[in-house]
Amino acid sequence: MKLLLHRQLQIRSPLTFDKTKKIKPKAIPKSKAQKQSTTRSESASSTAELVSLLKAWRTLEARSNHCPAFRILRDTTLLDIATARPQSESELLAVPGMGSKLLAKYGKKILTLVTEKS
Repeated sequence: MKLLLHRQLQIRSPLTFDKTKKIKPKAIPKSKAQKQSTTRSESASSTAELVSLLKAWRTLEARSNHCPAFRILRDTTLLDIATARPQSESELLAVPGMGSKLLAKYGKKILTLVTEKS
Protein backbone atom coordinates (compact mmCIF):
# COMPACT_ATOMS: atom_id res chain seq x y z
CA MET A 1 0.00 0.00 0.00
CA LYS A 2 2.80 2.38 0.78
CA LEU A 3 4.20 1.84 -2.66
CA LEU A 4 0.90 2.71 -4.26
CA LEU A 5 0.60 5.87 -2.20
CA HIS A 6 4.13 6.83 -3.11
CA ARG A 7 3.32 6.55 -6.82
CA GLN A 8 0.16 8.57 -6.43
CA LEU A 9 2.15 11.39 -4.89
CA GLN A 10 4.53 11.51 -7.84
CA ILE A 11 1.76 12.09 -10.33
CA ARG A 12 1.87 15.65 -11.46
CA SER A 13 -1.20 17.72 -11.45
CA PRO A 14 -2.11 19.29 -14.79
CA LEU A 15 -1.57 22.78 -13.34
CA THR A 16 2.13 22.41 -12.60
CA PHE A 17 4.59 23.96 -14.98
CA ASP A 18 7.11 21.70 -16.63
CA LYS A 19 10.27 23.67 -17.35
CA THR A 20 11.56 21.11 -19.82
CA LYS A 21 8.76 21.74 -22.29
CA LYS A 22 9.17 24.81 -24.40
CA ILE A 23 5.98 26.35 -25.56
CA LYS A 24 6.18 28.03 -28.92
CA PRO A 25 3.90 30.98 -29.37
CA LYS A 26 1.80 30.74 -32.48
CA ALA A 27 2.65 33.23 -35.16
CA ILE A 28 -0.09 35.80 -35.22
CA PRO A 29 -0.52 37.46 -38.59
CA LYS A 30 -0.37 41.24 -38.61
CA SER A 31 -3.68 42.97 -38.78
CA LYS A 32 -4.36 45.78 -41.20
CA ALA A 33 -3.96 48.30 -38.41
CA GLN A 34 -0.51 46.95 -37.54
CA LYS A 35 0.56 47.04 -41.18
CA GLN A 36 -0.71 50.59 -41.52
CA SER A 37 1.06 51.66 -38.33
CA THR A 38 4.44 50.90 -39.90
CA THR A 39 3.61 53.06 -42.90
CA ARG A 40 2.23 55.71 -40.55
CA SER A 41 5.45 55.77 -38.57
CA GLU A 42 7.44 56.20 -41.78
CA SER A 43 5.19 59.04 -42.90
CA ALA A 44 5.32 60.54 -39.41
CA SER A 45 9.10 60.68 -39.54
CA SER A 46 9.06 62.34 -42.96
CA THR A 47 6.43 64.78 -41.69
CA ALA A 48 8.64 65.58 -38.69
CA GLU A 49 11.59 66.16 -41.02
CA LEU A 50 9.52 68.52 -43.15
CA VAL A 51 8.32 70.40 -40.06
CA SER A 52 11.90 70.88 -38.88
CA LEU A 53 12.87 72.09 -42.37
CA LEU A 54 9.97 74.54 -42.40
CA LYS A 55 10.89 75.76 -38.91
CA ALA A 56 14.48 76.36 -39.99
CA TRP A 57 13.24 78.33 -43.01
CA ARG A 58 10.86 80.31 -40.77
CA THR A 59 13.72 81.16 -38.40
CA LEU A 60 15.81 82.51 -41.27
CA GLU A 61 12.86 84.55 -42.54
CA ALA A 62 12.21 85.94 -39.06
CA ARG A 63 15.84 86.97 -38.64
CA SER A 64 15.93 88.69 -42.01
CA ASN A 65 12.65 90.51 -41.24
CA HIS A 66 13.73 91.34 -37.66
CA CYS A 67 10.57 89.87 -36.14
CA PRO A 68 9.66 86.86 -34.00
CA ALA A 69 9.27 83.53 -35.79
CA PHE A 70 5.61 83.15 -34.82
CA ARG A 71 4.86 86.30 -36.83
CA ILE A 72 5.89 84.48 -40.01
CA LEU A 73 3.84 81.29 -39.47
CA ARG A 74 2.59 79.50 -36.36
CA ASP A 75 3.79 76.02 -35.43
CA THR A 76 0.34 74.55 -36.02
CA THR A 77 0.28 76.00 -39.53
CA LEU A 78 3.70 74.49 -40.26
CA LEU A 79 2.48 71.11 -38.98
CA ASP A 80 -0.65 71.35 -41.14
CA ILE A 81 1.48 72.19 -44.18
CA ALA A 82 3.78 69.24 -43.52
CA THR A 83 0.81 66.92 -43.09
CA ALA A 84 -1.10 68.13 -46.16
CA ARG A 85 1.97 68.48 -48.41
CA PRO A 86 0.30 70.92 -50.80
CA GLN A 87 1.49 70.91 -54.41
CA SER A 88 -0.22 74.08 -55.62
CA GLU A 89 -1.09 77.52 -54.33
CA SER A 90 -4.77 76.63 -54.07
CA GLU A 91 -3.96 73.59 -51.91
CA LEU A 92 -1.68 75.75 -49.75
CA LEU A 93 -4.41 78.33 -49.35
CA ALA A 94 -6.72 75.57 -48.05
CA VAL A 95 -4.35 74.89 -45.13
CA PRO A 96 -5.68 76.42 -41.89
CA GLY A 97 -3.63 79.48 -40.95
CA MET A 98 -2.67 80.37 -44.50
CA GLY A 99 -4.27 83.48 -45.91
CA SER A 100 -3.93 85.33 -49.17
CA LYS A 101 -1.31 87.74 -47.77
CA LEU A 102 0.84 84.92 -46.41
CA LEU A 103 0.40 83.03 -49.66
CA ALA A 104 1.55 86.05 -51.68
CA LYS A 105 4.52 86.65 -49.39
CA TYR A 106 5.77 83.10 -48.64
CA GLY A 107 3.76 80.76 -50.88
CA LYS A 108 6.41 80.04 -53.50
CA LYS A 109 9.12 79.43 -50.91
CA ILE A 110 6.92 77.06 -48.92
CA LEU A 111 5.85 75.13 -52.01
CA THR A 112 9.48 74.82 -53.08
CA LEU A 113 10.42 73.38 -49.68
CA VAL A 114 7.49 70.95 -49.70
CA THR A 115 8.13 69.69 -53.23
CA GLU A 116 11.87 69.30 -52.58
CA LYS A 117 11.19 67.20 -49.49
CA SER A 118 8.55 65.03 -51.19
